[in-house]
Amino acid sequence: YNNALISAGAEFASERLESEIKQELSAKDGTFDVSVIARGESEEIYIERVEVIIHPSGLSLNPHAIEKYVSDRLGCECVIIYK
Repeated sequence: YNNALISAGAEFASERLESEIKQELSAKDGTFDVSVIARGESEEIYIERVEVIIHPSGLSLNPHAIEKYVSDRLGCECVIIYK
């Protein structure tokens, strides 16, 4: 049950964060994907890190701006992956 809650929460957070980053950077759909890695300890769920997968169509995106946005917004590690 806890794993299902963590998974659902991470999926929702991924979608929300992707939408926010698109708006912040004026990025087009399909240029990148966001994956939030969440963990649960005791009764708390927290975001451990965020992975941003940049597709070839998003090579013009500024990875430093994405990392800064995630860090400022969530205070966690942000890993940029080029696909």
